[in-house]
Amino acid sequence: MRNNSILVIAPVFGEYHKVISSTIRRSSNYSKVLFIPEAPLYNLGIFAFVSKIFPFLRSLFIRIHNWIIYYCIKRYDIKTLFIIRGEFIDTHKLGLIKKERPSMRIISYQWDSIKNNPNAKSLIGVSDLSYTFDFNDSENYRMNYLPLFYCWNEFGYQSLGGNKASNRVDFFFVGGYRTSRVSILRAFEEFCVKYGFTYYFKSFERIGSYLLNRKKLNMKKKDISFSQLSYKDYFYRLDASSYVIDIQSPTQTGLTMRTMEALSLQKKLITTNGFIKKTPLYSDSMVYILNDINDINTPEFRLFLGSKNQKIDALLSLTNWLKKLDIL
Repeated sequence: MRNNSILVIAPVFGEYHKVISSTIRRSSNYSKVLFIPEAPLYNLGIFAFVSKIFPFLRSLFIRIHNWIIYYCIKRYDIKTLFIIRGEFIDTHKLGLIKKERPSMRIISYQWDSIKNNPNAKSLIGVSDLSYTFDFNDSENYRMNYLPLFYCWNEFGYQSLGGNKASNRVDFFFVGGYRTSRVSILRAFEEFCVKYGFTYYFKSFERIGSYLLNRKKLNMKKKDISFSQLSYKDYFYRLDASSYVIDIQSPTQTGLTMRTMEALSLQKKLITTNGFIKKTPLYSDSMVYILNDINDINTPEFRLFLGSKNQKIDALLSLTNWLKKLDIL
């Protein structure tokens, strides 16, 4: 179709932004699929670090970033604007452009909480469709609730089954570093050593953030990795595990991408997020709610580890997720 372009604005996070754009390009009728990163300077870590060192440049970078977005909307006659998070979007200017171009659809999705991204509140007002993965935000701000997705199949990867993998481990965790996660992961390490389980745990932090916050947050270098896994390495390590640990952010109630990916591979999930019980994804043989770290020393936890795995049918693939959003 001519003049039927979509602009995707999303965080540069792992390789998810790439697979979202490529899936839209492959599975839709858009004549052009364009991508602009959510943060100025392409990368949130770089932007945050530069803004910390040169705070007087922060507003300039944001203005330039918004100018690029609005130039792209006009230059390519954008018909659908798909925004994920949108922390740095000037929603006042976006509202003016929407008045100029009333036929342009704006679809926004929050895979973070409004506590972490207050700009999402004003983005709701200029969006034709507004969605969130967060249970509380859905109720408090009248947003459509839509959980996240799994996408390893869109990369063309296939599950090998944990028992066939040479790097098989029992317990698996890969995620961003948070001080609240450290004590839980250390407790699991002790548990694994005590009972002879194997494990692979990695907590990533940007080196700039570590240098700026290490003393204030009492960060220990031994608990942090500065190099992120590629999605391919992440997937095959996840696929080679048996039990996936999910420690939610205290500012979020939505189910993580880790949750979707683990359950899609029929891995048992150990999560601190009790909200999963409200969804069709919950199964007491596949999901263990960790209310307290001492729960791992209970007979109930050992019974869970030995229970039979089952398939969860309510999960969304990336393609079906995009259909739910009316992107495809």
